[in-house]
Amino acid sequence: MKLNSAQVEQTLTQFKAEVIPDDHPLVPKLNEVFGDHTFFLDRNGLNVVEPNESTQAGAPAGTVVNLAKLERRAFDQSGAP
Repeated sequence: MKLNSAQVEQTLTQFKAEVIPDDHPLVPKLNEVFGDHTFFLDRNGLNVVEPNESTQAGAPAGTVVNLAKLERRAFDQSGAP
């Protein structure tokens, strides 16, 4: 799920992670493999948010899904700015 800036900010209030910027050199490959998402990196690895069926008070809800275990060091060595 591709998040807008407000959704990213809301997600980061509930989930301690870093957003991988869209201009990161790995994002095109990540999109090719996992689809068009906003990607997050936390201590557990690479994550995305998937939409839930239910909503609270009309607000969309999502679930954080871990796609891969990945250490920050490995990500940095892959060409991160």
